[in-house]
Amino acid sequence: MNRLLPEFTCCISPCRVSARFILTRRILGSFFLLTGLAFPAWSDESELALSWDRTIQPLVGRHCYHCHRDSDVSGNVNLQRDENPRMIVRNRKKWETVLQVLRSEEMPPEEGRTLKSEDREKIITFLDTQLGEIDCSTLKDPGTPAARRLTRHEYNLAVEDLTGLPIRPATNFPPEPISFGFVGIGAATGLTPVEVNHYYAAADSVADALVLAAETDKKLSDHFFGPYEDFDQDSDQAPKHKSASDRLRRFADRAFRRPADQSFLDGLDLIYLQSIQHSEQDAANSDITVTNDERHVRAMRDAMSAVLMSPRFFMRIETPPGNPGIDDPTIAEAYPVDAYDYASRLSYFLWSSPPDEELRQLAETGQLTDPVIAKQQVERMLKDRRTADGLVRGFFAQWLQFDRLPTHQVDSTAFPEATTSMLRSMRREVERVLTEIIRKNRPITDIIDCNYTFVDTRLADFYGLTPINEPGFHRVSLSDRRRGGLVVSAALLTLQSDPARTNVPRRGNYIAGTFFGDPPPPPPPDVPELITDDENAKSVTLRELLEKHRESPQCATCHAQMDPIGFALENYDAIGRWRTEDAGQPIDPSGELPNDVKFSGPEGLKDLLLARKEDMSKALIENLMIYALGRGPREVDPCVVEDALDSLAENEDRFSSLILTITQSFPFTHRSDFAF
Repeated sequence: MNRLLPEFTCCISPCRVSARFILTRRILGSFFLLTGLAFPAWSDESELALSWDRTIQPLVGRHCYHCHRDSDVSGNVNLQRDENPRMIVRNRKKWETVLQVLRSEEMPPEEGRTLKSEDREKIITFLDTQLGEIDCSTLKDPGTPAARRLTRHEYNLAVEDLTGLPIRPATNFPPEPISFGFVGIGAATGLTPVEVNHYYAAADSVADALVLAAETDKKLSDHFFGPYEDFDQDSDQAPKHKSASDRLRRFADRAFRRPADQSFLDGLDLIYLQSIQHSEQDAANSDITVTNDERHVRAMRDAMSAVLMSPRFFMRIETPPGNPGIDDPTIAEAYPVDAYDYASRLSYFLWSSPPDEELRQLAETGQLTDPVIAKQQVERMLKDRRTADGLVRGFFAQWLQFDRLPTHQVDSTAFPEATTSMLRSMRREVERVLTEIIRKNRPITDIIDCNYTFVDTRLADFYGLTPINEPGFHRVSLSDRRRGGLVVSAALLTLQSDPARTNVPRRGNYIAGTFFGDPPPPPPPDVPELITDDENAKSVTLRELLEKHRESPQCATCHAQMDPIGFALENYDAIGRWRTEDAGQPIDPSGELPNDVKFSGPEGLKDLLLARKEDMSKALIENLMIYALGRGPREVDPCVVEDALDSLAENEDRFSSLILTITQSFPFTHRSDFAF
């Protein structure tokens, strides 16, 4: 049941929603908790058990504040600062982590004061109730930034979509800031004079490329520049100018992803006419003969360059309803995005590129704001090959971090097989598996474990699979669970290794952070290093080195969370190749988490991850929200997460179910110009 989908076609003031919009679990108890009042008509024992001031805060203070207080913030987690239940709800992510480590009994650490099981349950019950009660209808801020710059990846795709030319003008743009794990986050994308100059240079280069391509491509020439007809300025310039105006309007509409303002179009006409006049003056002052056709092409080129220089092209600037002024009181309320902006949100979320013709037509007629039609379009878009550019290379490459593989350092002496071509094949395997999940609407648990993968000749030999005798990548079935699922893909295993050997803590930290949504805190600045002497490294297993490392109290707690997971992957060497020995000794792939959960090897780790699939699902949804909306987490996001989890459960964990929930949610279909 979708509690987040308001009536998309109506205005919301401040939020008009259906009754389904409200989470009703234990609402009465939530009200009293949120207001800090005692529970009426309850037994003294129950009241005491769930009282923040009298029971919960003293327990947290006694067992947690000695490490997580204002003066000593361990792991960058300060619990003392949140003095009342409202702060717990506001800092939801932090307290969800507290709840998780309490349930898994990872905290408090063994060397701290013993937390009795009944006291642990009191805190868990309180936090579970506190964090589980959200009245979604009261959350008015979708938290969407007003403008976002196109990323380099998106800019290149926008240029190709607009011109049909396979050029990459953004390749030399400055590095993009990363926020919340992604580029393109609105709050992180300012605009410096240097970056403006890059946009101007790129606009000129694209316009020049169009002129050059038009010299040999008549179809392209006719589309962008029109027929080359000689004309007399006094009699024929008007019809020629009208033809130019029509083409420039279509170009600007496509570039801006919505109809261009008439004032901007008038400016383009002026640029065109002034360019014609300047060409005539230049010709009159020189011996160079310039035809009217050449003047026309040059003028069109100048006007198209101006379109590409506009922030309306290289930024995603959404339009308020009716273009209200800054003093208009309605901008303090959340309102539905219009059909054009909704089309752009969909296309950039799923494809990383502008809306196609079908989306543009539906936006023009206003039909796209119909939830039924929007659902049909999302389903169509997920089956499109452009999801490889969007969700795969845009979202998943950053979330799973395999976009870093081309720059990952591998010791070529220890691993001569890890050539540039091999690393490229490793990355393509991950991309093809993700594309299969998206376009075939596979369960998202295929990310953890599946009975297929995609390999080329090189990777099939590397994995020891049946040889592939044809070029390209091919889907192959797997009977051995040592392969299958991205957790055990060579790409991700290589990324989480050192150049010459595996890295158990890094692999464990990656799994905990990505699939459990619970990364251990960064190490303290004075943490002792592992033994790095080459002779010791050759004769001592990594497990033995880490056991020595964990003797330090400041290292033990976090390594107890990371290392068991990393040990389960020790049968894979630093480039993801299967092995049975380390330093001449048999590998022990067993692990045990602080909550006494035991597992062994990749099969055991996969079983653990599948048993906790909701953790991965939640982390995936939260990150999809950040990526789709270009902003950090907001209070409304847990409502979307809960709806998406419900939808996954009802639809066999199929990928499309969570995308449909997100794209029809309140934050995705609405925006505001006011920070609530």
